[in-house]
Amino acid sequence: MKLKNKTADEITLSLSQDELRSIANAVNEVCKGVHIADSEFATRLGIDRAELAAILGELSDYAKTPDDE
Repeated sequence: MKLKNKTADEITLSLSQDELRSIANAVNEVCKGVHIADSEFATRLGIDRAELAAILGELSDYAKTPDDE
């Protein structure tokens, strides 16, 4: 992983396919694997489950390789 740009509002990273897939897998486990009560989810993670699930969808799309399609 390489830092490409960092401002007060945005960070741009360059990730390998494996790094992105690993991050998507970790987010998937948080969203769907480990049990965190809905009432605690946003408090513990700083984002609600629906928002994180939407991010997971994007990460999963970006992590796809031509072999996945």
